[in-house]
Amino acid sequence: MKAMIVPSFILASLSIGLTACSESKEEADADVDICNDETDTEDLDNINTDTEDTEDTDVEENTEDTEDTEIEDTETEETEDTDVEETEEIPELRTDCTTDDLILQVEVRTMYGICTNCDAEEVLYADGLLYNPCGNDISFNLSTNCIVRGGMLTGSSTMDLLSNCFAGGREHTVDATRTDFQPVYIGRIAPGDYTLELHFDAPFDQSISHEFTTY
Repeated sequence: MKAMIVPSFILASLSIGLTACSESKEEADADVDICNDETDTEDLDNINTDTEDTEDTDVEENTEDTEDTEIEDTETEETEDTDVEETEEIPELRTDCTTDDLILQVEVRTMYGICTNCDAEEVLYADGLLYNPCGNDISFNLSTNCIVRGGMLTGSSTMDLLSNCFAGGREHTVDATRTDFQPVYIGRIAPGDYTLELHFDAPFDQSISHEFTTY
């Protein structure tokens, strides 16, 4: 078999074609790499976006947790304050009191209530009061059937105040933390300044004064 002789210009053409094919392949590979780079960039952007969203979510959740914690702390403080107030002990009342511990008072009132500046057109009453501040009942014997035996009103007009008492003692009890009283009739008096004095029966046997005005 004879060897084929290929002309040189044909070899040159083949060489150029192979080179072109090689270059086309490299360009194609380069295009693929460029596409891959763009894809990688988009992936990175997505990852960054997801990271930011996650961080924002974490911040919001932390903020909500902080607010919830502050609300819980406030509720806890209010509960503790309430518990402290509710657990404050009330001082115990004495339970060994006697008539010496009773508080004697005098006040003036109308049918509508107590007054210190009273309407002269209203009917007035003087009340003698016995207040028991203790935890035990206090009993005692009166020399009459009245707590208040009488009194005196002085001022723009003067008058004796009488109680409908009669002789013959009786026992009287003022219950624990209660107030007993006896009214004494005054009536309608002229406008002015007055001093009221009521005399409490035995075992107290003392007078208590009270000032008031009418208009």
